[in-house]
Amino acid sequence: MTFPEKLKKLRKEKGLTQEELAKNIFVSRTLITKYENGSVYPTKENAEKLALFFGVDLSELIDSNDTVQLILKQNELSTKINLILNSIIISISSLLSIISFLPIVRISYYDYSNGVPPELIYKYTYSFDITLSNANPIVLITFILLITNIVLSVLAIKFKQNTWIKLINYSLFILNIFLIFISIVFIVSYSSSNLYDF
Repeated sequence: MTFPEKLKKLRKEKGLTQEELAKNIFVSRTLITKYENGSVYPTKENAEKLALFFGVDLSELIDSNDTVQLILKQNELSTKINLILNSIIISISSLLSIISFLPIVRISYYDYSNGVPPELIYKYTYSFDITLSNANPIVLITFILLITNIVLSVLAIKFKQNTWIKLINYSLFILNIFLIFISIVFIVSYSSSNLYDF
């Protein structure tokens, strides 16, 4: 007998509706329906709640075949979450990498070619130019780490089960968010308070 069949049998033996069972173990009625039709297998926590509620051992409720199904469903969910997270990281990292090459930062400088007094000129430049012309490689470092993040995200999608790649990738992304914030602070500071002599 499969888990869905056992659950349905135990529920009916207690004379409970799906709604009543759901309330007793603090889940939705639709989740109980999905358990009973086999489209979803419970998490370990919910399986334990069900076993406790019905007063049976967990091994009686979920046998080895059901355990395999449970593991497969959890792996499927884990794979989907991994794909979504890494797709988000790739998108954000790609966008921020492209932005570093776009002339979106407004700077001002003095043009001495027409004599004295110099003329104040405004122009748009890109992030690399601002930080590198001020001997601050923060945008360059951030850019390199963003590219590394993209590569690691692709590897994390390809090698789904490699925990180390995921861990390094997510940690690096968090570091990148911090570096992007620092880069923005430097760029805003340089572009608003410094006049460049060209």
